[in-house]
Amino acid sequence: MTLDSLVAFITRHITQAKKLIHKHPRLSLGAGVVLVLLVAMLSGVGGGTQEETVVVSPKPFVQKISVSGKVKAPEDVQMSFEQTGRVERIYVSVGQEVKEGAPLIALSSGTLGAELASAQAQLSLKRAERENDVANLENVRQQQNTAVESAYRTLLSSSLEAVPFSGAYSSDAPVITGAYTGTKEGQYKFSITEKNLGAGDYELRVIGLETPEAIRVSKTGPTPLGSLGLYVSFPDPVASYKDTIWYVSLPNTKATTYVTNYNAYQEALRERDKAVADAEAALALRLGTTIKDAEVAAAQAEVNRILAELAKFTLRAPFDGVVTAIDAEVGEAVSVNDSAVSLIGARALEIESFVPEINIAYLAVGDPAVVTLDAYGEQVPFTAKVIAIDPAETIRDGVSTYRVRLAFMEDDERVKSGMTANILITTDERDGVISVPQGVIVKKKDISYVPVKEGGRTTLTPVITGAVSSLGEIEVVSGLEEGDIVVLSKKK
Repeated sequence: MTLDSLVAFITRHITQAKKLIHKHPRLSLGAGVVLVLLVAMLSGVGGGTQEETVVVSPKPFVQKISVSGKVKAPEDVQMSFEQTGRVERIYVSVGQEVKEGAPLIALSSGTLGAELASAQAQLSLKRAERENDVANLENVRQQQNTAVESAYRTLLSSSLEAVPFSGAYSSDAPVITGAYTGTKEGQYKFSITEKNLGAGDYELRVIGLETPEAIRVSKTGPTPLGSLGLYVSFPDPVASYKDTIWYVSLPNTKATTYVTNYNAYQEALRERDKAVADAEAALALRLGTTIKDAEVAAAQAEVNRILAELAKFTLRAPFDGVVTAIDAEVGEAVSVNDSAVSLIGARALEIESFVPEINIAYLAVGDPAVVTLDAYGEQVPFTAKVIAIDPAETIRDGVSTYRVRLAFMEDDERVKSGMTANILITTDERDGVISVPQGVIVKKKDISYVPVKEGGRTTLTPVITGAVSSLGEIEVVSGLEEGDIVVLSKKK
Protein backbone atom coordinates (compact mmCIF):
# COMPACT_ATOMS: atom_id res chain seq x y z
CA MET A 1 0.00 0.00 0.00
CA THR A 2 1.38 3.43 -0.98
CA LEU A 3 1.66 6.28 1.48
CA ASP A 4 -1.14 8.23 -0.22
CA SER A 5 -3.50 5.27 -0.20
CA LEU A 6 -2.74 4.61 3.47
CA VAL A 7 -3.52 8.24 4.32
CA ALA A 8 -6.81 8.03 2.40
CA PHE A 9 -7.68 4.75 4.17
CA ILE A 10 -7.11 6.19 7.64
CA THR A 11 -8.92 9.44 6.78
CA ARG A 12 -11.97 7.52 5.58
CA HIS A 13 -12.14 5.53 8.81
CA ILE A 14 -11.82 8.69 10.91
CA THR A 15 -14.96 9.98 9.18
CA GLN A 16 -16.79 6.71 9.84
CA ALA A 17 -15.81 6.84 13.54
CA LYS A 18 -17.29 10.33 13.83
CA LYS A 19 -20.55 9.15 12.24
CA LEU A 20 -20.68 6.27 14.75
CA ILE A 21 -20.34 8.74 17.63
CA HIS A 22 -23.14 10.84 16.16
CA LYS A 23 -25.58 7.95 15.70
CA HIS A 24 -24.78 6.15 18.98
CA PRO A 25 -23.83 8.65 21.70
CA ARG A 26 -23.55 5.86 24.28
CA LEU A 27 -20.72 4.32 22.21
CA SER A 28 -18.86 7.61 22.16
CA LEU A 29 -16.10 6.37 24.54
CA GLY A 30 -15.16 3.33 22.49
CA ALA A 31 -15.53 5.12 19.19
CA GLY A 32 -13.49 8.00 20.59
CA VAL A 33 -10.64 5.61 21.38
CA VAL A 34 -10.77 4.31 17.82
CA LEU A 35 -10.82 7.88 16.54
CA VAL A 36 -7.73 8.79 18.59
CA LEU A 37 -5.87 5.69 17.33
CA LEU A 38 -6.71 6.50 13.71
CA VAL A 39 -5.57 10.09 14.11
CA ALA A 40 -2.37 8.85 15.75
CA MET A 41 -1.79 6.48 12.83
CA LEU A 42 -2.37 9.28 10.37
CA SER A 43 0.02 11.51 12.30
CA GLY A 44 2.77 8.86 12.26
CA VAL A 45 2.52 7.91 8.59
CA GLY A 46 5.76 8.51 6.78
CA GLY A 47 7.85 9.35 9.84
CA GLY A 48 9.71 12.58 10.35
CA THR A 49 7.70 15.75 9.79
CA GLN A 50 4.19 14.77 8.76
CA GLU A 51 1.13 16.92 8.02
CA GLU A 52 -2.21 15.98 9.49
CA THR A 53 -4.82 16.54 6.78
CA VAL A 54 -8.43 15.77 6.14
CA VAL A 55 -10.31 15.61 2.88
CA VAL A 56 -13.42 17.83 2.90
CA SER A 57 -16.65 15.92 2.30
CA PRO A 58 -20.35 16.59 3.14
CA LYS A 59 -21.49 14.78 6.27
CA PRO A 60 -24.21 14.85 8.89
CA PHE A 61 -24.23 17.87 11.19
CA VAL A 62 -25.80 17.57 14.62
CA GLN A 63 -26.02 20.12 17.41
CA LYS A 64 -27.37 19.04 20.80
CA ILE A 65 -27.77 20.57 24.25
CA SER A 66 -27.75 18.50 27.42
CA VAL A 67 -29.70 19.83 30.42
CA SER A 68 -31.53 18.48 33.43
CA GLY A 69 -35.05 19.14 34.64
CA LYS A 70 -38.07 17.98 36.63
CA VAL A 71 -41.30 16.31 35.57
CA LYS A 72 -44.18 18.58 36.59
CA ALA A 73 -47.90 18.93 36.06
CA PRO A 74 -48.69 22.03 33.98
CA GLU A 75 -51.20 23.00 36.69
CA ASP A 76 -50.21 22.37 40.29
CA VAL A 77 -51.74 24.21 43.26
CA GLN A 78 -51.89 24.08 47.03
CA MET A 79 -55.21 25.58 48.11
CA SER A 80 -56.01 27.33 51.39
CA PHE A 81 -58.95 29.22 52.88
CA GLU A 82 -59.23 33.00 53.04
CA GLN A 83 -60.43 32.87 56.63
CA THR A 84 -60.20 30.80 59.76
CA GLY A 85 -62.88 28.20 60.34
CA ARG A 86 -63.78 24.64 61.27
CA VAL A 87 -63.86 21.94 58.60
CA GLU A 88 -67.45 20.79 58.14
CA ARG A 89 -67.13 18.48 55.14
CA ILE A 90 -64.50 16.91 52.88
CA TYR A 91 -65.93 15.98 49.49
CA VAL A 92 -62.91 14.21 47.92
CA SER A 93 -60.11 11.76 48.65
CA VAL A 94 -56.47 11.59 47.61
CA GLY A 95 -56.10 10.31 44.04
CA GLN A 96 -59.66 11.23 43.08
CA GLU A 97 -60.23 12.93 39.73
CA VAL A 98 -62.32 16.09 39.91
CA LYS A 99 -63.89 18.49 37.42
CA GLU A 100 -63.40 22.24 37.39
CA GLY A 101 -65.71 23.87 39.95
CA ALA A 102 -66.25 20.70 41.99
CA PRO A 103 -66.31 21.29 45.79
CA LEU A 104 -63.26 19.94 47.65
CA ILE A 105 -63.46 21.03 51.29
CA ALA A 106 -66.03 23.19 53.11
CA LEU A 107 -65.92 25.11 56.38
CA SER A 108 -68.92 25.70 58.63
CA SER A 109 -70.68 28.84 57.36
CA GLY A 110 -72.73 29.55 60.48
CA THR A 111 -75.90 31.57 59.81
CA LEU A 112 -74.96 32.58 56.26
CA GLY A 113 -77.21 29.90 54.76
CA ALA A 114 -80.27 31.31 56.53
CA GLU A 115 -79.27 34.84 55.55
CA LEU A 116 -79.04 33.75 51.92
CA ALA A 117 -82.53 32.20 51.98
CA SER A 118 -83.96 35.41 53.47
CA ALA A 119 -82.20 37.59 50.91
CA GLN A 120 -83.40 35.43 48.03
CA ALA A 121 -86.99 35.64 49.30
CA GLN A 122 -86.73 39.43 49.51
CA LEU A 123 -85.38 39.54 45.96
CA SER A 124 -88.32 37.46 44.70
CA LEU A 125 -90.75 39.80 46.46
CA LYS A 126 -89.25 42.94 44.97
CA ARG A 127 -89.26 41.41 41.49
CA ALA A 128 -92.94 40.45 41.88
CA GLU A 129 -93.88 43.96 43.02
CA ARG A 130 -92.13 45.49 40.04
CA GLU A 131 -93.70 43.02 37.64
CA ASN A 132 -97.16 43.63 39.10
CA ASP A 133 -96.82 47.39 38.64
CA VAL A 134 -95.78 46.90 35.03
CA ALA A 135 -98.61 44.36 34.53
CA ASN A 136 -101.17 46.92 35.72
CA LEU A 137 -99.96 49.39 33.14
CA GLU A 138 -100.06 46.72 30.45
CA ASN A 139 -103.69 45.92 31.41
CA VAL A 140 -104.66 49.56 30.84
CA ARG A 141 -102.97 49.53 27.46
CA GLN A 142 -104.65 46.29 26.46
CA GLN A 143 -108.15 47.46 27.52
CA GLN A 144 -107.82 50.77 25.71
CA ASN A 145 -106.47 49.14 22.56
CA THR A 146 -109.46 46.79 22.57
CA ALA A 147 -111.85 49.76 22.82
CA VAL A 148 -110.13 51.52 19.92
CA GLU A 149 -110.22 48.36 17.81
CA SER A 150 -113.94 47.90 18.50
CA ALA A 151 -114.77 51.52 17.55
CA TYR A 152 -112.77 51.22 14.37
CA ARG A 153 -114.47 47.95 13.39
CA THR A 154 -117.86 49.57 13.95
CA LEU A 155 -116.83 52.50 11.77
CA LEU A 156 -115.78 50.18 8.93
CA SER A 157 -118.72 47.73 9.21
CA SER A 158 -121.77 49.96 9.83
CA SER A 159 -124.45 50.66 7.17
CA LEU A 160 -122.53 49.04 4.33
CA GLU A 161 -124.27 49.23 0.97
CA ALA A 162 -123.80 47.54 -2.40
CA VAL A 163 -123.69 50.24 -5.06
CA PRO A 164 -124.52 49.15 -8.67
CA PHE A 165 -122.07 49.65 -11.49
CA SER A 166 -125.04 50.68 -13.69
CA GLY A 167 -128.29 52.45 -12.90
CA ALA A 168 -130.08 50.22 -15.39
CA TYR A 169 -130.20 47.25 -13.00
CA SER A 170 -133.82 46.37 -12.11
CA SER A 171 -133.09 44.18 -9.09
CA ASP A 172 -132.88 45.52 -5.54
CA ALA A 173 -129.33 46.03 -4.27
CA PRO A 174 -127.74 43.05 -2.52
CA VAL A 175 -127.68 43.34 1.30
CA ILE A 176 -124.27 43.48 3.07
CA THR A 177 -124.09 42.12 6.62
CA GLY A 178 -121.49 40.94 9.12
CA ALA A 179 -118.59 42.61 10.97
CA TYR A 180 -115.46 43.46 9.01
CA THR A 181 -112.34 41.97 10.69
CA GLY A 182 -109.76 43.51 8.41
CA THR A 183 -107.56 46.49 9.27
CA LYS A 184 -107.52 48.28 5.92
CA GLU A 185 -109.99 50.71 4.47
CA GLY A 186 -110.90 50.29 0.84
CA GLN A 187 -113.47 48.81 -1.54
CA TYR A 188 -114.87 45.43 -2.56
CA LYS A 189 -115.93 44.89 -6.18
CA PHE A 190 -117.96 41.80 -6.94
CA SER A 191 -119.92 40.38 -9.85
CA ILE A 192 -122.43 37.53 -10.21
CA THR A 193 -121.94 35.01 -12.99
CA GLU A 194 -123.67 31.74 -13.83
CA LYS A 195 -121.36 28.86 -13.03
CA ASN A 196 -122.79 26.32 -15.46
CA LEU A 197 -125.12 27.61 -18.12
CA GLY A 198 -128.66 26.35 -17.47
CA ALA A 199 -127.76 24.66 -14.18
CA GLY A 200 -128.96 27.48 -11.91
CA ASP A 201 -125.61 27.72 -10.01
CA TYR A 202 -124.04 31.15 -9.58
CA GLU A 203 -120.74 32.39 -8.14
CA LEU A 204 -119.21 35.62 -6.94
CA ARG A 205 -116.06 37.04 -8.44
CA VAL A 206 -114.45 39.36 -5.84
CA ILE A 207 -111.52 41.83 -6.14
CA GLY A 208 -110.32 44.84 -4.17
CA LEU A 209 -109.66 44.46 -0.44
CA GLU A 210 -109.52 40.73 -1.12
CA THR A 211 -109.16 38.60 -4.23
CA PRO A 212 -110.36 35.14 -3.24
CA GLU A 213 -111.16 32.26 -5.53
CA ALA A 214 -114.67 32.27 -7.08
CA ILE A 215 -117.29 31.87 -4.31
CA ARG A 216 -120.38 29.77 -4.95
CA VAL A 217 -123.60 31.66 -4.15
CA SER A 218 -125.44 29.98 -1.30
CA LYS A 219 -129.07 28.93 -1.99
CA THR A 220 -129.99 28.80 1.70
CA GLY A 221 -128.42 31.87 3.32
CA PRO A 222 -125.90 34.71 3.03
CA THR A 223 -122.80 34.12 0.90
CA PRO A 224 -119.35 35.09 2.29
CA LEU A 225 -117.89 38.16 0.61
CA GLY A 226 -114.28 36.98 1.01
CA SER A 227 -112.79 35.87 4.32
CA LEU A 228 -112.91 39.01 6.49
CA GLY A 229 -116.34 38.67 8.08
CA LEU A 230 -118.70 40.26 5.52
CA TYR A 231 -121.64 38.50 3.80
CA VAL A 232 -123.92 39.29 0.86
CA SER A 233 -127.62 38.32 0.44
CA PHE A 234 -129.86 38.76 -2.60
CA PRO A 235 -133.44 40.05 -2.02
CA ASP A 236 -134.51 39.02 -5.52
CA PRO A 237 -133.89 35.71 -7.32
CA VAL A 238 -130.18 35.28 -7.91
CA ALA A 239 -130.81 34.84 -11.64
CA SER A 240 -131.85 38.49 -11.83
CA TYR A 241 -128.35 39.54 -10.64
CA LYS A 242 -126.59 37.60 -13.38
CA ASP A 243 -123.72 39.59 -14.96
CA THR A 244 -124.20 42.57 -12.65
CA ILE A 245 -121.33 44.38 -10.89
CA TRP A 246 -121.47 45.98 -7.41
CA TYR A 247 -119.20 48.06 -5.18
CA VAL A 248 -118.97 48.07 -1.38
CA SER A 249 -116.90 50.90 0.22
CA LEU A 250 -115.43 50.57 3.74
CA PRO A 251 -116.29 52.76 5.52
CA ASN A 252 -119.53 53.91 3.96
CA THR A 253 -118.98 57.65 4.13
CA LYS A 254 -122.48 58.31 2.69
CA ALA A 255 -124.30 56.47 5.48
CA THR A 256 -126.22 58.51 8.05
CA THR A 257 -124.30 56.77 10.84
CA TYR A 258 -120.85 57.54 9.44
CA VAL A 259 -120.26 60.82 11.29
CA THR A 260 -121.42 59.33 14.58
CA ASN A 261 -119.20 56.29 14.21
CA TYR A 262 -116.24 58.36 13.07
CA ASN A 263 -116.53 60.64 16.10
CA ALA A 264 -116.80 57.60 18.37
CA TYR A 265 -113.61 56.17 16.90
CA GLN A 266 -111.72 59.46 17.36
CA GLU A 267 -112.95 59.67 20.92
CA ALA A 268 -111.71 56.11 21.57
CA LEU A 269 -108.27 57.13 20.29
CA ARG A 270 -108.16 60.15 22.56
CA GLU A 271 -109.42 58.16 25.53
CA ARG A 272 -106.78 55.49 24.96
CA ASP A 273 -103.92 58.00 24.82
CA LYS A 274 -105.18 59.79 27.91
CA ALA A 275 -105.78 56.60 29.92
CA VAL A 276 -102.36 55.17 29.10
CA ALA A 277 -100.62 58.48 29.83
CA ASP A 278 -102.47 58.77 33.14
CA ALA A 279 -101.58 55.19 34.07
CA GLU A 280 -97.89 55.75 33.28
CA ALA A 281 -97.83 59.01 35.24
CA ALA A 282 -99.64 57.45 38.17
CA LEU A 283 -97.24 54.50 38.16
CA ALA A 284 -94.19 56.75 38.12
CA LEU A 285 -95.60 59.12 40.73
CA ARG A 286 -97.31 56.68 43.05
CA LEU A 287 -94.96 53.69 42.88
CA GLY A 288 -91.81 55.14 41.41
CA THR A 289 -90.58 52.97 38.54
CA THR A 290 -86.94 53.86 39.23
CA ILE A 291 -87.45 53.17 42.92
CA LYS A 292 -88.78 49.68 42.14
CA ASP A 293 -85.79 49.00 39.92
CA ALA A 294 -83.47 50.24 42.64
CA GLU A 295 -85.15 48.02 45.22
CA VAL A 296 -84.72 44.98 43.00
CA ALA A 297 -81.07 45.90 42.36
CA ALA A 298 -80.44 46.32 46.08
CA ALA A 299 -82.01 42.94 46.87
CA GLN A 300 -79.93 41.30 44.12
CA ALA A 301 -76.76 42.92 45.48
CA GLU A 302 -77.47 41.53 48.94
CA VAL A 303 -77.91 38.03 47.51
CA ASN A 304 -74.64 38.39 45.58
CA ARG A 305 -72.83 39.60 48.72
CA ILE A 306 -73.92 36.59 50.76
CA LEU A 307 -73.06 34.21 47.91
CA ALA A 308 -69.58 35.74 47.76
CA GLU A 309 -69.19 35.27 51.51
CA LEU A 310 -70.37 31.67 51.27
CA ALA A 311 -67.90 30.97 48.46
CA LYS A 312 -65.05 31.73 50.88
CA PHE A 313 -66.14 28.77 53.02
CA THR A 314 -65.76 26.19 50.21
CA LEU A 315 -62.64 25.36 48.20
CA ARG A 316 -63.50 24.37 44.63
CA ALA A 317 -61.31 22.85 41.92
CA PRO A 318 -59.90 25.63 39.71
CA PHE A 319 -59.39 23.15 36.86
CA ASP A 320 -59.90 19.49 35.93
CA GLY A 321 -57.37 17.53 37.91
CA VAL A 322 -56.40 14.94 40.52
CA VAL A 323 -56.28 15.45 44.29
CA THR A 324 -52.71 14.84 45.49
CA ALA A 325 -53.00 15.71 49.18
CA ILE A 326 -55.56 16.58 51.87
CA ASP A 327 -54.11 18.40 54.88
CA ALA A 328 -57.27 18.83 56.98
CA GLU A 329 -59.80 16.68 58.83
CA VAL A 330 -63.49 17.10 59.57
CA GLY A 331 -63.90 19.08 62.79
CA GLU A 332 -60.38 20.48 62.63
CA ALA A 333 -59.86 24.25 62.86
CA VAL A 334 -57.84 25.65 59.94
CA SER A 335 -56.11 29.01 59.74
CA VAL A 336 -55.79 31.47 56.91
CA ASN A 337 -53.22 30.42 54.27
CA ASP A 338 -52.71 26.95 55.77
CA SER A 339 -52.62 24.37 52.95
CA ALA A 340 -55.86 22.38 53.02
CA VAL A 341 -55.80 20.46 49.73
CA SER A 342 -53.42 20.04 46.78
CA LEU A 343 -54.37 19.47 43.17
CA ILE A 344 -52.55 18.80 39.92
CA GLY A 345 -54.02 19.29 36.46
CA ALA A 346 -55.40 16.39 34.46
CA ARG A 347 -53.48 17.44 31.37
CA ALA A 348 -50.36 15.51 30.32
CA LEU A 349 -47.25 15.93 32.48
CA GLU A 350 -44.48 18.22 31.27
CA ILE A 351 -40.77 18.69 31.91
CA GLU A 352 -39.46 21.94 33.33
CA SER A 353 -35.81 22.85 32.76
CA PHE A 354 -33.75 25.98 33.29
CA VAL A 355 -31.32 26.42 30.38
CA PRO A 356 -28.20 28.58 30.87
CA GLU A 357 -28.04 31.83 28.94
CA ILE A 358 -25.10 30.55 26.87
CA ASN A 359 -27.26 27.83 25.29
CA ILE A 360 -30.67 29.50 25.03
CA ALA A 361 -29.93 31.08 21.64
CA TYR A 362 -29.75 27.62 20.06
CA LEU A 363 -33.18 26.51 21.29
CA ALA A 364 -36.49 26.92 19.46
CA VAL A 365 -40.04 25.77 20.13
CA GLY A 366 -40.54 22.42 18.39
CA ASP A 367 -36.99 21.12 18.89
CA PRO A 368 -37.05 17.33 19.55
CA ALA A 369 -35.50 15.80 22.63
CA VAL A 370 -34.68 12.45 24.20
CA VAL A 371 -35.37 12.21 27.92
CA THR A 372 -34.21 9.69 30.48
CA LEU A 373 -35.52 9.59 34.02
CA ASP A 374 -33.33 8.72 37.02
CA ALA A 375 -36.10 6.39 38.19
CA TYR A 376 -35.65 4.11 35.14
CA GLY A 377 -32.08 4.77 33.98
CA GLU A 378 -30.55 5.51 30.60
CA GLN A 379 -31.91 2.30 29.12
CA VAL A 380 -35.48 3.68 29.08
CA PRO A 381 -35.63 6.75 26.81
CA PHE A 382 -38.73 8.94 26.32
CA THR A 383 -39.31 11.29 23.41
CA ALA A 384 -40.32 14.89 23.95
CA LYS A 385 -40.27 18.29 22.30
CA VAL A 386 -39.83 21.92 23.37
CA ILE A 387 -43.25 23.62 23.72
CA ALA A 388 -42.39 26.92 25.43
CA ILE A 389 -39.43 29.16 26.24
CA ASP A 390 -39.83 31.97 28.77
CA PRO A 391 -39.01 35.39 27.29
CA ALA A 392 -37.58 36.66 30.61
CA GLU A 393 -34.68 35.23 32.60
CA THR A 394 -34.84 33.40 35.91
CA ILE A 395 -31.90 33.89 38.26
CA ARG A 396 -30.80 30.59 39.77
CA ASP A 397 -27.72 30.49 42.02
CA GLY A 398 -26.74 33.90 40.66
CA VAL A 399 -26.81 32.69 37.05
CA SER A 400 -29.24 33.89 34.35
CA THR A 401 -31.29 30.98 33.05
CA TYR A 402 -34.44 30.66 30.97
CA ARG A 403 -37.30 28.34 31.87
CA VAL A 404 -38.01 25.83 29.10
CA ARG A 405 -41.02 23.51 29.05
CA LEU A 406 -41.07 20.22 27.15
CA ALA A 407 -44.00 17.91 26.47
CA PHE A 408 -43.78 14.14 26.27
CA MET A 409 -44.71 12.89 22.81
CA GLU A 410 -46.68 9.96 24.25
CA ASP A 411 -48.63 9.42 27.45
CA ASP A 412 -46.88 6.92 29.70
CA GLU A 413 -48.18 5.90 33.09
CA ARG A 414 -44.61 5.31 34.29
CA VAL A 415 -43.93 9.04 34.25
CA LYS A 416 -44.72 10.66 37.61
CA SER A 417 -44.69 14.26 38.76
CA GLY A 418 -41.45 15.19 40.55
CA MET A 419 -39.14 12.75 38.71
CA THR A 420 -35.65 13.99 37.77
CA ALA A 421 -35.11 14.16 34.00
CA ASN A 422 -31.95 14.19 31.89
CA ILE A 423 -32.65 15.88 28.58
CA LEU A 424 -30.76 15.85 25.31
CA ILE A 425 -32.29 18.43 22.96
CA THR A 426 -31.45 18.34 19.26
CA THR A 427 -31.26 21.97 18.16
CA ASP A 428 -29.89 21.39 14.65
CA GLU A 429 -29.65 18.29 12.47
CA ARG A 430 -28.80 18.32 8.79
CA ASP A 431 -27.18 16.10 6.18
CA GLY A 432 -24.60 17.07 3.59
CA VAL A 433 -22.91 19.82 5.60
CA ILE A 434 -19.31 20.93 5.00
CA SER A 435 -17.57 21.23 8.37
CA VAL A 436 -14.08 21.21 9.86
CA PRO A 437 -12.68 20.98 13.42
CA GLN A 438 -12.95 24.27 15.26
CA GLY A 439 -9.21 24.36 15.97
CA VAL A 440 -8.42 24.61 12.24
CA ILE A 441 -9.97 28.08 11.95
CA VAL A 442 -7.45 30.93 11.85
CA LYS A 443 -8.70 34.43 12.70
CA LYS A 444 -7.10 37.51 11.17
CA LYS A 445 -8.79 40.90 11.44
CA ASP A 446 -12.23 39.38 12.00
CA ILE A 447 -11.82 37.16 8.92
CA SER A 448 -11.78 33.39 9.25
CA TYR A 449 -9.29 31.30 7.28
CA VAL A 450 -8.71 27.58 6.79
CA PRO A 451 -5.28 26.17 5.73
CA VAL A 452 -5.84 24.29 2.48
CA LYS A 453 -3.22 22.17 0.74
CA GLU A 454 -3.17 22.40 -3.02
CA GLY A 455 -0.35 20.83 -4.96
CA GLY A 456 2.69 21.14 -2.78
CA ARG A 457 1.65 24.37 -1.11
CA THR A 458 -0.56 25.26 1.84
CA THR A 459 -2.52 28.50 1.62
CA LEU A 460 -5.00 30.22 3.96
CA THR A 461 -8.42 30.22 2.32
CA PRO A 462 -11.01 32.73 3.63
CA VAL A 463 -14.26 31.08 4.72
CA ILE A 464 -17.62 31.99 6.19
CA THR A 465 -18.51 29.84 9.17
CA GLY A 466 -21.83 28.89 10.78
CA ALA A 467 -22.96 26.75 13.72
CA VAL A 468 -20.80 24.48 15.86
CA SER A 469 -21.76 20.80 16.15
CA SER A 470 -21.84 18.71 19.30
CA LEU A 471 -18.64 16.99 18.06
CA GLY A 472 -16.77 20.29 18.03
CA GLU A 473 -16.86 20.82 14.28
CA ILE A 474 -17.78 24.16 12.80
CA GLU A 475 -19.97 24.53 9.72
CA VAL A 476 -18.31 26.15 6.69
CA VAL A 477 -21.01 28.01 4.80
CA SER A 478 -18.76 29.04 1.94
CA GLY A 479 -15.07 28.94 1.00
CA LEU A 480 -14.51 25.16 0.93
CA GLU A 481 -15.63 22.54 -1.54
CA GLU A 482 -15.87 18.78 -1.45
CA GLY A 483 -12.42 17.26 -2.11
CA ASP A 484 -10.40 20.14 -0.66
CA ILE A 485 -7.57 18.98 1.64
CA VAL A 486 -7.50 20.83 4.92
CA VAL A 487 -4.29 20.85 6.93
CA LEU A 488 -5.02 20.06 10.55
CA SER A 489 -1.47 20.34 12.01
CA LYS A 490 2.14 19.32 11.53
CA LYS A 491 3.99 16.79 13.68
CA LYS A 492 7.61 15.61 13.83
